[in-house]
Amino acid sequence: EAALHLQAGVDPVIDVDKKGRVKDRTWKGSQKMMNDPTRFLMNLKTFKNHIDDGNVPAQNVEEARRLLDSMGADFNPDMMKKKSQAAGGLSEWVINIIKYYDVLVQVEPKKKSLRDATETLEAANRRHEQVTAL
Repeated sequence: EAALHLQAGVDPVIDVDKKGRVKDRTWKGSQKMMNDPTRFLMNLKTFKNHIDDGNVPAQNVEEARRLLDSMGADFNPDMMKKKSQAAGGLSEWVINIIKYYDVLVQVEPKKKSLRDATETLEAANRRHEQVTAL
């Protein structure tokens, strides 16, 4: 279900309401998302790009995070793998995608500040060159 929340509004197969939240949170909704295994795996592999491009709403990550938190120690990839290798792998993906999103959210403003500072420095250097050329 956490993967369903993460991909809401990104994967067109997942039905969402007007607020962009998953309509069908049942096993049937998850099955619909995974119905075409090739497409589903490609979506998982390229999901990072959607995060990088800013196409994943914060509410998706927060919904998935709430679900993980509510499960506590039960959301454990090693335990999941004992029941199903696929479920174990998917749970690792969910955990890592949330971590990636969290890091990106922290780093992106710093990257913008660096770009702004670089532009300011370049402008100051150009002015300095003009003044010293006189």
